[in-house]
Amino acid sequence: MEYKSNLIKAQFLRRTSRFSATVNVSGEKIEVHIPNSGRLRELFRPGQTTYLQYIESNTRKTKHDLVLVEMGTTLCSCDSRIPPVLIEESFKEGDLDPFLGFTKLEREVSLGDSRLDILLSRTDMNRYIEAKSVTLVEGKTAFI
Repeated sequence: MEYKSNLIKAQFLRRTSRFSATVNVSGEKIEVHIPNSGRLRELFRPGQTTYLQYIESNTRKTKHDLVLVEMGTTLCSCDSRIPPVLIEESFKEGDLDPFLGFTKLEREVSLGDSRLDILLSRTDMNRYIEAKSVTLVEGKTAFI
């Protein structure tokens, strides 16, 4: 997966609400959107290196989304919109062995009164998938 714009390196300062944070970009404090409602305390620590994506919009309060957090030598996504995108990309490339044989993938499908991330179909069965982001990292293990 590639981001549509170059990512901007920032230092995390503090979370200001469920969906926003203050970060430092080259000495300037800016408010950013966090596209994840999880607590993410393990990821969001003062001074933590993060990466922002610029979002072109006249209707938003912030101009950036906080999308990645540096965890040692690894980048950890904190964007809850990304997992379904990654699954769809991998499905189209044939990289998901458990899903080989499924011929169709649909996003944001209804099931009763619920909305689910993905529906995989083939002639004899359907499989519904909820894709989640990492919300807890301990050592080198990611938990949801």
